[in-house]
Amino acid sequence: TVKEKQELLKLALDWSETEKVTVSESPLVRDSVKNRIKSRNGSIESYLRDSGSLAKNRLLSRADVLALAEIEIAYEGYVKRHHEQIARLKEHESKEIPIDFNFLTLSSISNEASEVFSKVRPRTIGQATRLPGVTPTDAAILMSAIRVKQSVPRGTI
Repeated sequence: TVKEKQELLKLALDWSETEKVTVSESPLVRDSVKNRIKSRNGSIESYLRDSGSLAKNRLLSRADVLALAEIEIAYEGYVKRHHEQIARLKEHESKEIPIDFNFLTLSSISNEASEVFSKVRPRTIGQATRLPGVTPTDAAILMSAIRVKQSVPRGTI
C-alpha cells in the first residue's frame, strides 16, 4: 500500500541518517550512510547488507523503496532549495506593486515580460508571476526592483 511504502521510505531515510559506517581505521573516521551515498560511495542496499539493523530484512525485500530512498538522498539539496523558493514566492504573493511603478525601467527582464507588465499592469507580485511569458527570473527582478524602490526615500529617484 502507499502508506506502507511511505513508512518504509521514512524508515530507510532515518536509518541512512543515523547509521554510521567506518570510512577510515587510522585515524578512525566514521560517517553516516546518507553522506556516503551523497558522495557516491556505495548504495543504501550495500550498506544495509553489512548492517545489523533490525530493519535490514524489511528494507532489503523492497528494492523499489531503496531506489526511492537513494533518489531522495541524491536530490535532497535541490528539493530543499525549491521549497525555499516556493516559500519566498508565497511570502511575496500578495505584495502590492506601487501604482506608479514604471515596468519599462526594468532593463534586465525579457522583452515579452516588459510588454506584458506594461499592458496588464499587475497589482501584486502574485498576479505578475502568473502572467504568460513571465519567467521566474523576471519575477525575481521585479521583486528586487520593488524592494529597492520602497527602500529609497521619496523624491530621490
